[in-house]
Amino acid sequence: MTATDIEATVHEWIAEHTTHAGALSTSSRLVAEGWLDSMQIVHLVEFLEKRFTVAIDLDEMVPENFDTVPQVAGMVERSLSRQQT
Repeated sequence: MTATDIEATVHEWIAEHTTHAGALSTSSRLVAEGWLDSMQIVHLVEFLEKRFTVAIDLDEMVPENFDTVPQVAGMVERSLSRQQT
C-alpha cells in the first residue's frame, strides 16, 4: 500500500461522509474548514483501523494528524510501519 493509495482512501471516506459543500483537496484544512468534527474523526479512525488492519496509538490522536488528508495518511503509514517491526 503506497502513501498515494492511503491518501486516496482517506479522501474518498471524507468525501462520502461529510456534508461540506466545497471541493476537498490535499491542502484542505479538515477540521478548520468544517470537513470533520469530533464524531467524524472517531468514525474515520474506526474505518482506518479496520481498512488497514492497524491500531492507531492514542499518541497519534492529536489535532495535527487530522489537519489535512496527507497528515491523516501519514498517521496511518506510521501505524503500519510500527506494525511491521
